[in-house]
Amino acid sequence: MLNGEYVKLIQSNATIGFVNKFNYLKFSGRIWVIPGLFLLGLWIGRKKWCAKLDQLPLVSLIKWTALLGIPLVLISYYLSIPEYSSLIKYLGFVAGHAANIFIPLLYIGLLLLLFTVELSKSSIKKFIPAGKMGLTIYVMQSAFGLFIHYGYGLNLLLKLSGTVALGLGVLFFLLQMLLSKWWFNTFKFGPFEWNGYGAVPPI
Repeated sequence: MLNGEYVKLIQSNATIGFVNKFNYLKFSGRIWVIPGLFLLGLWIGRKKWCAKLDQLPLVSLIKWTALLGIPLVLISYYLSIPEYSSLIKYLGFVAGHAANIFIPLLYIGLLLLLFTVELSKSSIKKFIPAGKMGLTIYVMQSAFGLFIHYGYGLNLLLKLSGTVALGLGVLFFLLQMLLSKWWFNTFKFGPFEWNGYGAVPPI
């Protein structure tokens, strides 16, 4: 990552890197957790949560997901100590994946609740354009990270503190929010969200 050329990195990612990534997904359980989270998001979309906020028990959702999710996160953290037996660490592993169900729902509930409060509604609305082009945002952030950290970019991987790296990420996301707002003044879909409407996203 620090010294490799772009072509060599692509070759590595397409061969041994691909195998290593698959093994990580399999070992960590993400190979089934990620599709599960997609299905959770699909279910929430099909239920049209955002279209009927006044009918949702948001306070109860936040309360129960916090009561279940936060302890599971703590259990997962404290049971991952290397000195523990394999069984104990496995229980922590299971707790972590269970938390992956409740914590996203907690985040969603908090955001939806903030959206119903007049004081914070206008601020939350500013995230909508970026949310409508989530894939584009993700790919742009990946490209930005590669440029900042990798050897064929600025080569800053081991030179930036965590605080500076976080600050750069926040600033870049703020820029993306402005770009998203500008984009949707003209187009209906993000560049990578568009599908089957011709050579360019429809106006």
